[in-house]
Amino acid sequence: MMNILFIGVGFFPWLTSGEKNFFLKLFPIIQQKTDVVVFSLNDYSEDLLLYETPDGDIPVYCVRRPFHRNYEQFFFFHANGYTSYHHLHKPPREILEKLLSTVRHLPQIKKIIKQHNVEIVHFMDNFGPSMPFLRSILPKEIKVTYSAANYDPRGSQANYDRYLKFSLGRLDGLGVYTQAYANKLNQLGIKTPCFLTPWGVPVANKPLSDEQKRIIRNDLGIGKDQYLILWSGYLQQIQEFDFYKTIQVARQIIQTRPDITFIFAFKPETFKEKYMTESGERIKVISGVKQFGDILETADLFCSLISNARSTVSPPLTWLEAMSKGTPVITTHVGGVEEIISHGENGYIADTYDDVADIIIQQAYRDNLIPLSKRARKTIQKHYTVQHAADNYLNMWQQLLSK
Repeated sequence: MMNILFIGVGFFPWLTSGEKNFFLKLFPIIQQKTDVVVFSLNDYSEDLLLYETPDGDIPVYCVRRPFHRNYEQFFFFHANGYTSYHHLHKPPREILEKLLSTVRHLPQIKKIIKQHNVEIVHFMDNFGPSMPFLRSILPKEIKVTYSAANYDPRGSQANYDRYLKFSLGRLDGLGVYTQAYANKLNQLGIKTPCFLTPWGVPVANKPLSDEQKRIIRNDLGIGKDQYLILWSGYLQQIQEFDFYKTIQVARQIIQTRPDITFIFAFKPETFKEKYMTESGERIKVISGVKQFGDILETADLFCSLISNARSTVSPPLTWLEAMSKGTPVITTHVGGVEEIISHGENGYIADTYDDVADIIIQQAYRDNLIPLSKRARKTIQKHYTVQHAADNYLNMWQQLLSK
C-alpha cells in the first residue's frame, strides 16, 4: 500500500463547482491500493478542520488561507449542495499567497507526513515557489508529483515559461493531461519525467428519457423542435473574452438558423449582472443552475471556444462530462484538442470563429448529431473514465517508487 498526501487549493470533501470534483471521485478508487490523506488551503472560517469524504474513510484537512481575502465575500452554500471553492487573486499575488500559506502551515504538513508515513506528496495545483521549496526540505525517498493540466500563458509568455521551469523542474514526476502539454514542457527544457494521466469522469448510469429531456427544455423555454446549444464558463481556459466572442458567433448563427437556441450558463461566483444584457431572442444567459448535468445531457451540442491559440487543452472536465452524456463538443483548434475530439466523428474542431458558425449552421441537425453523440460516449468509456485515470496515476507512482 502506498501512502499519498494530496496538497491543493479549494478541495472540499463534497461536490463543489470546481474541477476538484475529479479528485473527490478519484480517491475512493485509488484508496483500494493506497492510503490517501488530503491537505487543502481553503477560504473557510475555521483554522483547521478534519473531514472524511462521503465515499470513503479519507482524512481531509481543510486549512484556512491566512493571507487571502475574507472568505465571507464568496459563496458557501454547502447545506444547499453548492460550494464555491475559492477566489483567485491576480497571478503575482496568488503565487506569493500560496508560498506564504504553505510556509505558515509547514509544521502541520510535516506532522501529517510523519503521522501517515507519507511516501508520495502530490500537488493538485501549481504552488509555484512552494513546490521546489517543499521538495528541498523533504527526505529524498519521498516522491513529489503534480497534476499538470495545460499550458495557458497569459501576459508575458517568457515570464510564464520561467514560472513553469522553476516550479516544475525539480519534481520527481508530472502527471500530464495531454501529450501536447508533455511535448511543450519538453520544449521548455523541463526534464522532469512526464506520465500521461488524463482526468476522467464517472460513466453515466442511466441516460435521461425523451420525456425528461422534454420537461427540462420546457422549463428552459425551449420548443421541442429547437436545437439547444450550451455554453458554460468559466472553465480552465474559457474566460470572459471567450464568452463575448461566443455571443457574437451565436448571433451570427441564429440569423440563419431560427431553429437554434443558445444558453450561456455561469457559475454564481463568475456571473456578473452585465452579462444579462447579452440575452435576447433565442440567446439566454443564466446562472446558478442546480441540475446543470441534466441540461448538459439535454443539449444537442456543447460550444466551448478557446481564443488563446498558444495554449494546450486539459481538456476541460466539462467536456468529458458532456461527451459522457452523449453531448458532442465543438471547440477551436488549440494544442491537444485532437487527443480528445476527432473532427466530424465525436465532435467538431474549428480553425476560426467564422468556421464555428459555418459548422453549426451546416451540421447541427439530428441526422448528423446522433452518430456523434454515440461516438462521444464511446470515447469517454474507452479512455476517460475515473477508473482509467486511477490506473494511470497508480502506474506513475508505482514506477517512481520502484526506482
